Amino acid sequence: MKSKGLDVFCYLSVQKDEMIALITAPAQKLRAFADAIDFKMELDPHKGVILTFMMVVVGCVASIYVLRFSLQANIGANASTVASILNTIQITILNSIYQFVATALTDSENHRTDTEYEDNLITKMFMFQFLNSYASFFFLAFIAQWLPKPVGVPDEFVGQCGATNCMEPLAINLAIIFGTRLFVKNGTDILIPYIQAQMKLKEETKGTRVEDLTLPEKDYMLMQYNVLIDSIQNYADAAIQFGYSSLFVTALPMAPFFSFLCNLARNKLNILKLTTLYQRPVPAGAQDIGSWMGIFQIMSVLSVITNGAIICFTMTVLDGQASSSGRVWLFIGFMVVLVVIQFIVQAIIPDEPEEVEVQKKRIEFIASKLIDRQPDEEPTPVASFPGIQDPELGAGSHPVGFFVRINEMIFGTRQEGGADAQLREFNVKMKRIPHLSKVEISDYAASTSNLTMNPMNKA
Repeated sequence: MKSKGLDVFCYLSVQKDEMIALITAPAQKLRAFADAIDFKMELDPHKGVILTFMMVVVGCVASIYVLRFSLQANIGANASTVASILNTIQITILNSIYQFVATALTDSENHRTDTEYEDNLITKMFMFQFLNSYASFFFLAFIAQWLPKPVGVPDEFVGQCGATNCMEPLAINLAIIFGTRLFVKNGTDILIPYIQAQMKLKEETKGTRVEDLTLPEKDYMLMQYNVLIDSIQNYADAAIQFGYSSLFVTALPMAPFFSFLCNLARNKLNILKLTTLYQRPVPAGAQDIGSWMGIFQIMSVLSVITNGAIICFTMTVLDGQASSSGRVWLFIGFMVVLVVIQFIVQAIIPDEPEEVEVQKKRIEFIASKLIDRQPDEEPTPVASFPGIQDPELGAGSHPVGFFVRINEMIFGTRQEGGADAQLREFNVKMKRIPHLSKVEISDYAASTSNLTMNPMNKA
């Protein structure tokens, strides 16, 4: 609706029992009519909160490297190690704080569907976590070498890398931050839920011995698993870990192997956590992994760009072998070739295995017959399936029993002897081998002795 030149859109929040108004108008007009508005008006504060947290990250990273330069005169090369440890603490603390902030902001937006809620929460969380987790790496890989040297730095050092080249501090930074994250994340993922479960059990069983509880009572006292929030957190952790393993893999080639070992241990810990600390989650269907597919695709393409830039501009392997323009063309060729290979491999490898597609079509077909009651197709003549003969209907005219009226053959009223019992047994055998082609089916039918069709099976 329009009121005094303002576009006002009102929404009723069922969950919070309140009216939400979205006002669209120039800032001057809003200020002019602010006194006439008798309800609370907010000018989209969420973007300001997110931007503030991002600026905090930039400030923390800058402060850490300023501290590193001041320590370098006293502890030498160990200053890079101290900076990486401080950066690890900063990443862990800010990610934990921002996770609660992003959840609260998304809750206050009161989205209509879980999909809208999930997409908005994913966007808020990943934008911040990407900057918070990788800001120091981008600084060391692409910015530090071009900055002027601080006062008192040895002449052989390059820019503000803190070493003779930027690859050494980049590798140290990645090893410390990534390695610490692997151990700390796996430890907290099992330790924090365990403490919470013990506290909940203690609160629920005041004045009662745990040994006297029955198994259903113990299961009831387990924590509830939030499928939506916990799945988002798991995907976010996987995406950040994927970035550590791929974005700067040229600095630490062993990172993917460490990630593989970590995931093996993490799977075991997740199994232990879900089976001992949480109630059984309610199954929920999903068509795909949602926005995370796009995030992983962007990360894979970005990995090609970052590693190509590191090889061509940060590493010293091309010193004296290629000019500046030659490095640029080499970087462009490297990037184009690998990105094209990525898309070719993505197009060649199907998203679903053939067996899965066959089973999905089979389930869809059976559901259409048993649930939707769709009529059968035209019967296939016997001539198409040599070896099946029906003396009552004649060759080339009767339907194939295991293709027509599946619901009637399984659930219909039949006599339990003679050819009909053989047909039922034949149908059960065919259900166990659902991937046969028509030729294989006809061969199988021909090998079945004394199989005749009951006239009741006519379409």
